[in-house]
Amino acid sequence: MRWPIRNQILFPLAGVVVVGVALTTLTTASLAARQSEQATIAQLRQVVETLGDATIPFTPRILEQMRGLSGAEFIALGPDGEVRAATLPFDLLADWKRLSPRAAGDLATLTDSPPLLLSGERYFAAELQVRPPSVVRRLVILTPERNWQTVRRNAALPALVVGGVTMALTLIVSIWLSGRLSRRLQSVESQVERIARGEFVSVAVKPPHDELHKLASSVNHMSTSLQQLQESMRRTERMRLLAQLGSGLAHQLRNSVTGARMAVQLHQRRCPKNESDETLAVALDQLAMTEEQIRSLLTVGRGSASVPVTGPLAEIVRDVCRLIGSASQHAGVTFRTPGDIEADACVADAEGTQAALLNLLTNALEAAGNGGDVTLEVTVEPDTATCRVSDSGPGPDADIADRLLEPFVTTKPEGVGLGLAMARTAAESQGGTLAWERRDGRTVFTLTVPVTRASREDNRESDADRPRQDTLQQPAETMGTR
Repeated sequence: MRWPIRNQILFPLAGVVVVGVALTTLTTASLAARQSEQATIAQLRQVVETLGDATIPFTPRILEQMRGLSGAEFIALGPDGEVRAATLPFDLLADWKRLSPRAAGDLATLTDSPPLLLSGERYFAAELQVRPPSVVRRLVILTPERNWQTVRRNAALPALVVGGVTMALTLIVSIWLSGRLSRRLQSVESQVERIARGEFVSVAVKPPHDELHKLASSVNHMSTSLQQLQESMRRTERMRLLAQLGSGLAHQLRNSVTGARMAVQLHQRRCPKNESDETLAVALDQLAMTEEQIRSLLTVGRGSASVPVTGPLAEIVRDVCRLIGSASQHAGVTFRTPGDIEADACVADAEGTQAALLNLLTNALEAAGNGGDVTLEVTVEPDTATCRVSDSGPGPDADIADRLLEPFVTTKPEGVGLGLAMARTAAESQGGTLAWERRDGRTVFTLTVPVTRASREDNRESDADRPRQDTLQQPAETMGTR
């Protein structure tokens, strides 16, 4: 059986408080009643002793005055026990003659003696000896039980009222606090259940800043971490599937593209008169760009890249501009290229940097559309090179703006969402960065990579070692690659 934590806190706490307040109230009320009783007895004794020391005869008038001062009834008895004077009517004293002499007690223990019943009224009786020469030998004091109870009740009532109000307030506050604590716990419990169902949501964390506040904050942090972990697992799974598919299709696609490129090159050699045909150059550029994109896709799919090769930044930018130039003319987009770049500036990963720029410019062409414009700016500093690609397109959608550089994030119906992720990977692998922003109505991607300085001899060796994309390769060697 479930026992809510609200009841676990409320019942023991309220029980202890109620018992404590009740005991305190009863003790205080009892002491107050006892003190009131003792005060009444002391007042009564003082009246009697004062009158007794004054040797005043206990006449009916004196007894009436004593009654007015003390509120008690008095009976003056002679030596033989006869009634000499009384504040009660004599016809009511018939019962007194039948009472036992032991019925009256000492004034100090008035309530310890059993009450006396006189004409239907209950009294506490006390008997005092009167010093001679008075003709009255004994004085009987009768205190009405109802007056006595009224005095005790009036004395105990304030303590009982305060105790009752305290218990009521304690119960109300305990119920409110336990209910508030229970609602906060239920909120955290509901959030944990939703997280267990895969709904990674966060709840509002309200004051006070106590352990539950910290617990709710921790659960929110856990929900965010689990959501990020789930998204990372999904991306990893999709990349793993991509790697499996890519490993089966990579060589076929690359071989097909390479075969088509070699066929065009062979046609150019066999038909020299067609070497000036611009359409064949455009076809070769498109095939080369497709080959680079396939290589980038495989690099992201496998999660690893080939061994990076250092290369001059100026040649990389020149090759990329040559490939993009043909595509921009075909798409009807104005493409502005950068000026001269320092020849001794080299990047650590030439192939990755070229693929990153190629992807950034390809996306910019698609975003600008027919009639738009794309600009590539390159700034070389002593240790870094900054490449800015801007386009006049409308920019990415707001719902993916924060995740634009992550894998598989795209708004294109036919897009894969790997181009920008590959570009960021290529930049970060060299110790660089890739960022984007909207500036003056344009979308600007900024690629920053470290650069090194190379001598002219190194540049000539690099040019000799760097394979040219327009070189005709043997078909058998390429087609046999796996």
